[in-house]
Parts: sequence; structure tokens; C-alpha cells
Amino acid sequence: MVEMDQVKIYKELDLTSAGCAGPLGELNQVANDLKEGEAVKVILEGKESKLLVESWAKKKGFKVLDVKEEGKKYVMLIAK
Repeated sequence: MVEMDQVKIYKELDLTSAGCAGPLGELNQVANDLKEGEAVKVILEGKESKLLVESWAKKKGFKVLDVKEEGKKYVMLIAK
């Protein structure tokens, strides 16, 4: 299991301007490149996008290590 303090940020994705399913395409490409102990930091806009990414992560076997709400944006940390 990956712990927050043992994670290296592999890449940061700002997906706030991505449309409907847009966040998943870019995130899927980056997430597939993750190695053990690495995570991707994702910035999303809106609760719908957050729920979509959480569902995608669970379905694909990724772990959502952290979710922070910052105004209308969500910052998520996703690991393999």
C-alpha cells in the first residue's frame, strides 16, 4: 500500500478546462505511466468531475490518496 509521505509526484495535471469526459483521456495516459510509489496530482473543476475521476480510479485499480476542495476546484492525488 502506498502511503502519502512515500509518494513522489510524477506529474501535475490541470484539467479545469477539460470538458465532460476530457479529464479521463489525459489522466488515463499519465496514470498508465505511473510506477509504484508515484502519484499524479490532478486539479479538477466541479463536483461532477471529481466523482467521475473517483469512479474511474476505483474501476481501473488506482488509489485516491487525497482530495482537497479549494473553492470550486478539487485537487486529487492518485497513485497506482
